[in-house]
Amino acid sequence: MHAERVSKMRNTISLFDVITVLLVGYTTVSSVYPPLRAIMKNNTLLVAASMMLWVLLTFLKMPSFYLRPTMHRLITLVFILYSFIAPHLFGHGVIGNRYLAISPLFFLYVVYEYNSRADRGYNNIRIIRLTIPFVVLTLIRTGMGLMSNPFLSRSIKSSGEYSRDLWRQGIGGYEFIYFLALLFPVLIYLMFYADAFRKKHHERLVGLFGLSVLAVIILSNYFTALIAVLLSVLTMIVIRAIDRRRYFAITALLLSTIIFLLVGTEIVVHVLDLMSVWVGGGLTAKRLMEARYAIVFGNDQIVRTSRWDLIRVSVQSFFQNPFFGTIGNRHINVLSFEVGAGQHSHIIDTFAFFGFIPGLMQIYIIVQPYFKRLRTGVARELMASVLVSIAIIFSLNTVTPSMGIVVSLIVPSLYDVLEIQNREYHLERTNNARNPHCRSG
Repeated sequence: MHAERVSKMRNTISLFDVITVLLVGYTTVSSVYPPLRAIMKNNTLLVAASMMLWVLLTFLKMPSFYLRPTMHRLITLVFILYSFIAPHLFGHGVIGNRYLAISPLFFLYVVYEYNSRADRGYNNIRIIRLTIPFVVLTLIRTGMGLMSNPFLSRSIKSSGEYSRDLWRQGIGGYEFIYFLALLFPVLIYLMFYADAFRKKHHERLVGLFGLSVLAVIILSNYFTALIAVLLSVLTMIVIRAIDRRRYFAITALLLSTIIFLLVGTEIVVHVLDLMSVWVGGGLTAKRLMEARYAIVFGNDQIVRTSRWDLIRVSVQSFFQNPFFGTIGNRHINVLSFEVGAGQHSHIIDTFAFFGFIPGLMQIYIIVQPYFKRLRTGVARELMASVLVSIAIIFSLNTVTPSMGIVVSLIVPSLYDVLEIQNREYHLERTNNARNPHCRSG
């Protein structure tokens, strides 16, 4: 019955579906396909306009979705509006514009919820399918660029002609690498745990894609992204081992995790040494050695003391401005790395910028959908592993719209598919138990 329904949805698409999918599609594609951002002079404004038009159309189609919202949806919408409007009211518009730019991270979950509730769940899949080819293109171009220069992605900034030139070439920067870091545990889950992807051609495609993603993350010199990837996969394996009561495996994995946390840098350096041997001589080996030296000499700022110093600035700013944050203080330079905010931890920076209540709101927005799904017992490995990646990246880095594609759209949509499969599996087992003769007939 479900298969017939999905097939019918595949073959029917209204004008409303086309418009709303394209509006959201622009938001997702522009966050992972740099040439599109290079063409558009003000991509943030275009994304904001696309989101507003989508909200208007969906409000006209189903007003109850907004007039009778869930607590999570209400807090999400309030936070998006407050984080944009309040800084402008207090004279710190630059912060409001920054939070408007990252609002797709939260907005995409509203899109997911609307499509699910309006019985248009396949529109979520359409948006994902529209985005994937552009992810692949950026992955190929970024991988090729990193083979020539392992610091290429790190050199891309949020503005400037140099960065825009790299965008035109299709090279992804920080926002793309950390999008891949969040996507990788999803690919691992599809390869090893999702029955729907057990067909050989599916496994091969996902496996090839996963290896390419891991290679680009390693070559990019973002050590924190690599740590997030490894710990998320370890989390997935540990939870599966717990479910299967494989206590020896659990013990071994926990010990491995402790060892990695103590000597993780040395392990990565050793892996890069092995890769250099495998690829032989030439430019690739040279670039791998450059990546090795970058890690050894601390080129990734996340492992440097300065990063923790900047996080401490945000903590101190929060305690000095606990109610309205630094945006409520007209006499402070909110962008100062000494007295404003360190701007290297999304979660802590939000407390510093906006104060206690908005800080709690954004934590709730991020984690509540995952905790809610973890309680059901379906795809616990997937939910927990992505949540580990979110905790690491959101606590130690700034966030980008591209992260929302995985966090707020891909993972919830995949969960729905897995939940339906789980329900149908248990229903079939129940029917077989009640009617044992049906199996032989």
